[in-house]
Amino acid sequence: MARPFPALVEDMIGLTSVNLGVTNAGVETFRSDPAVLEIARKAEYVVLQAMGPQFVSNGFYSVHPRRNDRFIRATAALRQLYPSLDFTQFHFVGHLLGQLKRGSRRNYEKVAAECRRAWLTSMVTLIRRIDRPTLVLWMPQTRADPLLNDRLLQPIQKRCVQVVEAPLSNDGSDDRTAGMVFAPMEAFAARDLPNPLMHAAIAQKVAQAARSNGLA
Repeated sequence: MARPFPALVEDMIGLTSVNLGVTNAGVETFRSDPAVLEIARKAEYVVLQAMGPQFVSNGFYSVHPRRNDRFIRATAALRQLYPSLDFTQFHFVGHLLGQLKRGSRRNYEKVAAECRRAWLTSMVTLIRRIDRPTLVLWMPQTRADPLLNDRLLQPIQKRCVQVVEAPLSNDGSDDRTAGMVFAPMEAFAARDLPNPLMHAAIAQKVAQAARSNGLA
């Protein structure tokens, strides 16, 4: 994306924007990165995208410390819930959760609840460590974040300046990937990512929130 929403926000409000986005990152990537935290603490304000609860290490499994979409290992608690499942077959969290859901909906809900609990703790910790006015950006209705919902974000509203909801929309177009550049094998994944029209809409929402809260 030549002009993602952070660059567009910079144009709209006249403040330099530093885009610290990392591919396949979750809360843990940023919470444990001293360089990122140092940059964030020097900012006028921070826009923190709400990333999926499934990408946080929790009481049932651990994820890669930087590429948080990667499944590392199951805990004894998860092995007890699914004693017949071979966890060596999983490399990605999405694949793991899909199999857990198919195996037992009841046990899957236990795992989902634990993911949300760990995510909320991690988000609150990250916002505290940033220690700057923070807008939390939520992009609902994506397959990438099936465990994230508005109820989970309610406690976050007390810890940040505002939760900015930026619904993904194709603006009436049948082609969600219009204006995007990607390899043929990446077409399916690209459909879940914001295209240029969506980035423009997100930038408008963020800029409006920054102005209305006296941040710009």
